[in-house]
Amino acid sequence: MTWQYQNTAHDDSWVFRADYSRARIATASPPRGHFHVDGALRQPGVLGPKQALGRVHFPCRQPTLEAAVLLLADEFRVPTNAPQEVWRAAVAEHEARSARLFDR
Repeated sequence: MTWQYQNTAHDDSWVFRADYSRARIATASPPRGHFHVDGALRQPGVLGPKQALGRVHFPCRQPTLEAAVLLLADEFRVPTNAPQEVWRAAVAEHEARSARLFDR
């Protein structure tokens, strides 16, 4: 499963991306659940000389669509079609269901 937030319709304009594989491989590399950020580091010498930040696999649990909705609305100020009083309750309910499914 992959989802991404991108700036335009072009695939190379992604801002962040989440990937998850259902395969249970103990030595999986990259991690089953991971997150990518397309950006630049402000701290020099942290990554290899030719390694881009967008190629780093930040490990995470299964990235849920509900978490993406909250991230987009809260941090990226993406407008929503309904007032937050309406959609936040639904997102919280579905996030709780996802947690029960994936935390087994």
